[in-house]
Amino acid sequence: PRPASAKAFASSSLPSASSTSASVNTRSREGRRKTGEAGDVESLWACLRAQEQSLASLRRAVKACGEEAAALRECLSEAGLLNSSLFLARLHRQRFAAARAAHGFTSEAWLGDVL
Repeated sequence: PRPASAKAFASSSLPSASSTSASVNTRSREGRRKTGEAGDVESLWACLRAQEQSLASLRRAVKACGEEAAALRECLSEAGLLNSSLFLARLHRQRFAAARAAHGFTSEAWLGDVL
């Protein structure tokens, strides 16, 4: 489980002040950022929080799209404009073709050939 805050994490898991300053000096000599370890950790936690918020927003949007698609299918089916069985069969074929393409699967065999 992650700590309650980045400051709690920084104070509980970072090296002592003397070793931190040594790492800052080493970083400076190597031409890297001159930021201290605590600043790096704080920045990473802020980035993580932003990513978590973006992911939650995307999940809500995907859920809403799924709900809208289901409602549309229902309306079209009730109006006699969509055969649900035919729709599901075509959806299965599309998904199967996508899986085959993603994994590079091709075959010339038929079910009758293997039975």
